[in-house]
Amino acid sequence: MKKNLILIFILICSISFISAENIPLQVTLSNNTINALSGVDYTLQATFYNPNTISIEKVELISDIATMNDFSLLSGESKSVDIIINTDTAEAINLEFRGWINIEYINPTTHEIDISPSGLSDSNIDIIVGDSISWNNLYTTDISLYDDNGEHNILAGDNFLREFTIPETTSYFLFPDLFTGYVYISNNTISHLSALDNTQLLNINIDYEPTTLVISYITNTAFTIPFTEIANANIIIKNTGSKKAYGITMSGDWLLFGASFNLEAGTEKNVEFVISPQISSYVDTNKTYTKQINISGNFNTISQNIDIYIPYANINGEEQTSIEYLEYLHNVYCANNSATKNSILCTQVTIVEYKYINNLSDQEFTHNMSIELQAKIWKSIFEQKDILATSTNILKEQSTAQDNKLSNITSKLEEISINNNKNTNNLSSIFFGSLTIFGILMVVGTGTGGYYLLKKYKNILEKENFRRW
Repeated sequence: MKKNLILIFILICSISFISAENIPLQVTLSNNTINALSGVDYTLQATFYNPNTISIEKVELISDIATMNDFSLLSGESKSVDIIINTDTAEAINLEFRGWINIEYINPTTHEIDISPSGLSDSNIDIIVGDSISWNNLYTTDISLYDDNGEHNILAGDNFLREFTIPETTSYFLFPDLFTGYVYISNNTISHLSALDNTQLLNINIDYEPTTLVISYITNTAFTIPFTEIANANIIIKNTGSKKAYGITMSGDWLLFGASFNLEAGTEKNVEFVISPQISSYVDTNKTYTKQINISGNFNTISQNIDIYIPYANINGEEQTSIEYLEYLHNVYCANNSATKNSILCTQVTIVEYKYINNLSDQEFTHNMSIELQAKIWKSIFEQKDILATSTNILKEQSTAQDNKLSNITSKLEEISINNNKNTNNLSSIFFGSLTIFGILMVVGTGTGGYYLLKKYKNILEKENFRRW
């Protein structure tokens, strides 16, 4: 019991001691930007200093293109170490330096390695003396593990456990899938402490040894491409030099190439590219353009000219009544049509006219009509046509507006007529109603008066008879 308490106390003290020294390793590179020669190792110097009160048992470099021998640093110690850089690529990389310290071993650890049809969960494992490994069979069938101690059968879903008691490197394999693994057993308890890590950024520029490239083939050097289309072409580049060509870049106006590439000495590459004319106006058509293919890298730049003819095209419905456009059409017609090249449309015109001058009869006179004047006349005709069309549209709009007004007036008149008819009907109804009421009143009045007259007459008759009686 007392021994266990002492071990626990040592562990707590060790952890507290380590966590208290949370100071990264100090690293200074001789240069953070280097110019390396392609294919040649570059040696970079680095200085390391341990500012901690504990010793660093191992300093290691983690990098794909740089190597360094591991070393140890005592507390307060400084060391200069060579770092070897080997790359053919210009890039920025991180040099990651890790610090390892020596911790007293307390408890053994059991490491798990799963075995499945996809392989081993860890085929290269670092452990220390006293640790164990448990190989877990995830198959649905039995498998066999063979190591330096012989064969070990592992049932489906079961495991095989082995403790390692001596520092060594051992290997094993499994049957039937023949997966292979390695176990590295260390005698001390070195542990990586991330608080000591230091990362340095290194910029690498590459100087490539020169070589020679030539163009051995190109599909064509003269193309005819309508402005709305593109064309595909091929060019073959050959490295005739003795060194590798790096970062071969191809470029050119109107030309589309893929990414840069490398080319070994004595080899060639077929490169496909696209010709994509950039035309925005009809005045840019009916022309031949010379474009240049440029090929650059660790060799003298290669250039190759190609000619691209763009046939005439009216683009985006551009204004066709401009003097420039008419002159352009005239030039296209006269330049490309040999049958009419010497026609009257392609030469200066002589015109004879008759004019009434100074109260005299028609006088004959001659003048020349230039091509420019012809174009201006045509332009005037087109403009008059446009004016006429505009005027016609205005008259149509005005006529439509008047029709709409007339239609509105007609609707109003019809509405008034309907209202008048309604009023007339109402008056007639009132008149005949009043006449009816009057008639009734007359009948009633007459009847009442007659009744009283008859009654009075009866009374008179009765009195008269009484007298006679």
